[in-house]
Amino acid sequence: MMGKGSFSIFKTRKERTSLKFRIMSIIEAMVLVSKLAFFFLCCGCKF
Repeated sequence: MMGKGSFSIFKTRKERTSLKFRIMSIIEAMVLVSKLAFFFLCCGCKF
């Protein structure tokens, strides 16, 4: 019984870290897209 309890706790910790990495990658993608859009809006017409 203890093995099952520790396994389920480990699974939730693993899911939490996976969720953190997913949120960080979404934020990073939004930042990169906004930087690219800002570059094209401000500097794109000078080419």
